[in-house]
Parts: sequence; C-alpha cells; structure tokens
Amino acid sequence: MAALTERDLKDKASAYLSRGALEPALEALKALICMNGREPLYRLRHAEVCARLKRVEAAVASYRVAAHLFSASGRVPQARAALNVAMKLAPRDLSVRRAMAGLFEPTPSTPAPRVARVSLAAAAEAITEPCLLPMFE
Repeated sequence: MAALTERDLKDKASAYLSRGALEPALEALKALICMNGREPLYRLRHAEVCARLKRVEAAVASYRVAAHLFSASGRVPQARAALNVAMKLAPRDLSVRRAMAGLFEPTPSTPAPRVARVSLAAAAEAITEPCLLPMFE
C-alpha cells in the first residue's frame, strides 16, 4: 500500500470533519502536521478540532504555534487572530498574553531586545522548530 500524500491526508481530514468524526479528523491532522509542520493552517485546524473536543490545552498550544508560524512568515494579522481565539479559550494563560505582546514590534525609540547567543551543544538539545512542539495528544 502506498504512503498517503499530503493532499490525501487533507482530503481525508476534510471528509472526517464534514461527517462530524472529530477523533479520526484529529489523527489525520496530526499526520499532516508531522508531514509539514511549517504550515500554520494545519495547526489552526488542529486547534479548532481540539477546541470542539474540549481539549483546551492542546487547542491553545496549536493556536500559539500557528501564531508563531504566521508571524514568522510576516502574516501578523492572522497571528493576532489565532492568539485572540487562544485567549478566549484560556483567558488566564499568561503565555498567550506574552505571545500577543511579542507580536507588537518595538517602536524606533525603544531598542529591540538583545538575542542571547546559544552554544551549538545547547542548541542541539533545544526544541527550535515549532513543528516539533508537543501537541498534548
């Protein structure tokens, strides 16, 4: 049996969602995220399904990663929208508030924060890609 392509998984997830089968849709979305972790729309869809399943922590985590991916690609309005939804789900989550504050660029009078240098040994052990963050699933 041939491995599923990204298009096949997208179609599969959409079919499950149209039938209301949330658990299988969630599994297909996880596979899509593993296949292409740099696509923020997969994380958004994952977050929406998790929210519908009342898995708030997983939904908030996926919204935050989607916001990071949107922001990194220059799509700040979409990043703000994702974080707004996360804030509605978890209004007391300070990490979401910090992420929202981090979207606002510093003004010219305010110097940009300094980026800490990390040794290669420490960087090899750190999780640096948002696609590698846990999905709480």
